Parts: sequence; C-alpha cells; structure tokens
Amino acid sequence: METRLTSLEARFDTVLPTLATHTDISTLELKIAKVESTLVKWFAGVGIAIITVLLSAMSFFFSSIHAVPSQPPQPIIIHIPAPVIATHKN
Repeated sequence: METRLTSLEARFDTVLPTLATHTDISTLELKIAKVESTLVKWFAGVGIAIITVLLSAMSFFFSSIHAVPSQPPQPIIIHIPAPVIATHKN
C-alpha cells in the first residue's frame, strides 16, 4: 500500500507544477475578452461594408433598369440657298 501511495505522490509532484494557477486563468480570461471585443468590431465593420456594397449595387442596378431611354438627337438641317443664276441682257 505504501508503494502505491509513494507512486501516486510522485505522479502528483510531476503533474501539479504543470497545472494552471488562478493567475494563469485570469490572464487567459483577459486575453480572450480582448480577442472577443476585437472580433466583434471586425464582424460589425465587415457587416456594414457588405450591406453598403449590396445597397450600392442594387441602387445602380435598379436605376439603370427604370431609366427612361433618351431620345436620339434631332438631325441638323442646313439650308443652302439656291444658286443665283446670272442672266445677261445685252
């Protein structure tokens, strides 16, 4: 029984120094909170950018569909006066 107890104590002596302490866990929680706030900001920014691009594309698309076709320009008509025929009276 005593050998089993000493082997368990040896295992605990090797495992216990590698376990996280309260300070380690609180430091990890702070890092996770910082990363979470950064991710929330990125998600919000990317979401706003996607919505802006979609609205811009849709407004461009729908404005070009319902645009009234412009009338072709009126032709330019140039009136050339009739040539004057000179008549000679002798």
